[in-house]
Order: sequence, then C-alpha cells, then structure tokens
Amino acid sequence: MFGCYWNWTSFLNKSVNIYIYSDEGFITFRATRTPADALNYHVYLTIPSTRFNATIPTQFDVNVTNSASSDRNAYITRITVLLANGTEINATCASLPFLLEINSTVTFTCQWDWTSYSGKNLIIRVYTNEGLKAITKVTTP
Repeated sequence: MFGCYWNWTSFLNKSVNIYIYSDEGFITFRATRTPADALNYHVYLTIPSTRFNATIPTQFDVNVTNSASSDRNAYITRITVLLANGTEINATCASLPFLLEINSTVTFTCQWDWTSYSGKNLIIRVYTNEGLKAITKVTTP
C-alpha cells in the first residue's frame, strides 16, 4: 500500500489516472473517480496534550489524535504557535508532513525558541492539507 498525498478537493467528481513507476521500468495505473462531495468526510482532530520542557526551551512536543470517529486519515502539514499579539509563528517539525491514520495519535517534536515567552499564554494550531485544524491553548513554564 502506498500513501499518496494530494489535495484533490478542487477536483471533486473527476476521473483521474494514478500511475506507479518502478525503478526497473515497470508502469501500472488505475483509473478512478474522486468523491463527488468532500464535505461528506469528517475528520476529528484533537490535541490531547502538549509539553514544554523548561530545561529545553528551544522545542516543544504536541500530541495529535485522529479520532476513531473520523471518516478518513488526516494529512498534517503544518504546526503553528499563535502569540498573544496575534503573530503566528511556523514551528519547524522534522516529521511534517505526516499522514495520521484514523484512531491514531502521533507526537511531534517541534523546534521553536520560546525563551522570550516563558509563562505566556499561547495557542497551538495543527493544520491539515485540506484546511482542517486542531487548536489548543497552552501556558509555557
């Protein structure tokens, strides 16, 4: 099984061909049709916990869960930190992008120097390729 990442929501109800090429020169393809309505899919993402370690103020951990009630996997593409002044900062997370399967949880370790924001309230946002997001409020140590 191959996981292929493509935001197909602008190609609803269209015929598409999926090709697979091997290093040996073999080619195969499958003709299929994209779903007619992307709104019929539900993805329930949550952030059950975050961890800011006071001894490592250059990174933080974010746990993200794709609920068993979701209709499909979530393709997580970005994690941001929203500061109190409205500034949004993209955190660098080595394992992004990431395909989070239904009924699964993943921990992302993100690089961001939060030394200047010790004891501050922040908002962590996790975004998917389809524009969905999970949000949590945190206070740094």
